[in-house]
Amino acid sequence: MIFDTHIHLGSNLPITRTIPDLPSLKEIMSEQDIHKAVVIPTSPSIKDNQWMLEEVEGEPNLYPFLWYGGDSLDFIASQPHFSGLKYHPSMSQRCLDYSLIFHAKALLLCYERKIPLLVHCGRSPLSDASYVFEAARIHPDVNFIMAHFGGMVVDKIEKTIELYDHYGKPRNVYFDLANGRHPWLLKDFVNRYGSTHILFGSDLPFVDYELSVMNVWRAKLSTADSENILWKNAERLIAS
Repeated sequence: MIFDTHIHLGSNLPITRTIPDLPSLKEIMSEQDIHKAVVIPTSPSIKDNQWMLEEVEGEPNLYPFLWYGGDSLDFIASQPHFSGLKYHPSMSQRCLDYSLIFHAKALLLCYERKIPLLVHCGRSPLSDASYVFEAARIHPDVNFIMAHFGGMVVDKIEKTIELYDHYGKPRNVYFDLANGRHPWLLKDFVNRYGSTHILFGSDLPFVDYELSVMNVWRAKLSTADSENILWKNAERLIAS
């Protein structure tokens, strides 16, 4: 079973291969044996958020994460049903500074709805994992998911793992493997900290799906650890 926690749905992307609609997504899920998925709009605009919500309405195995940024947060807060929030610091040109009213409103929404916040982490200083760890420290009752294993590239991921240890392995911080291609880092992390806070994510349509799954298999983890990563952790965090 696979629960993919990072799929972009919509055609508003600067690439030629997209997942433009629900039938296309269902076809991919069937081909790749994906049982459940988190779906994310292609931008933080109200238009893209609203379109995605309407597209997946009534689909029991799809969990919409709405992307806040710009003026979309008030619209998002008015929606009755969604499963999480997403924030992309470098695209918004604003780090996850929990003291800003802009982010405080989003974090309060996560707390009240009991939903996680997925945060893009990557090369840009604005997307540094340290901001997420600080927010998680101040908001222990909100669950945070660091996308791209907390950094996307090897040196940033290694720094994130050091910070994870420094902050005392916070129980409310999770990592997704979207765009993952570092099985040795995954194996090292699981050997040190266990597998309960790692979520499988592909980052479709930006990646080859089979390579994303191969990242987990090449780590040569135990069956129990692989199952935690591929679906059990997401089931507990998102679907319960």
